[in-house]
Parts: sequence; structure tokens; C-alpha cells
Amino acid sequence: MANKSYIFLLYEWNDAPIAISIIGRQIGRNTKKAYRLSRLVVLPDYQGLGVGRNISDFCAGIIKNEDAKYYIKTVSPSLGEYNNKRSDLWKPTHFNGKTRVDKKNKNIYTTLRTQKSYCHQYIGKKITGYS
Repeated sequence: MANKSYIFLLYEWNDAPIAISIIGRQIGRNTKKAYRLSRLVVLPDYQGLGVGRNISDFCAGIIKNEDAKYYIKTVSPSLGEYNNKRSDLWKPTHFNGKTRVDKKNKNIYTTLRTQKSYCHQYIGKKITGYS
């Protein structure tokens, strides 16, 4: 049984799968109608071509159709830096460029990746006419 909290999207090129994305509900304060990119996987032969960036933008645009907020958090330098410097579709959140720190113990969480995270909110337009 599929989890209705997530939206699974399969991307194909010439009738062959090349990537998947999973959109989930954003959990936290002020996120009544908000979503986030939960997973984005591009097959190795298609990496480095901008496929992930275009999929990220597409997912955000279709969620915008629901008049909802859309967020992305990634440790991918290529996607994060693209959103930081070359895209006018995304704005950084206050978590952008930070590692997560436990305020009480001052240690980086060991259960999370300790790399810098790129965190953005989609501010682009809606996307229509897709299948």
C-alpha cells in the first residue's frame, strides 16, 4: 500500500526510466500547506546534465499549483549552488549554508550528514500542461 503522505514521480526519456522524485509534507511550524523534496534520484548515465535541477524546478512548480509552499534541502553542491547563485526561482531560507548543531551539547548531530546544507523555498511560477 502506498503512503498517501508522499507523491512519487517517475521520469522517462525515450520510454526508459531515468529518475524519480518523492515529494513529502513539510513538518514544522507554519507549514500547514507546505511540501518538500524528500528524495531525488537520477541514474548515473544522466547525472551532470541538469536533469536533477530541472526535476527540482518541475516538482516545485506543480506544488505551486496547489497554492502551497515548497522547500528543498540538499547537500548536493551543484544543486545548492545553482539555487544560490543562478536561479531566480528559489530563495534561501535561514537554514541555508549551515550544518545542524545540537544547541545543548554543541556537537553536530551524528545521525545526520555533517556537510553544509543548502535550504531554499521555491518562489517561481506554477507549471501547467504536463503529463
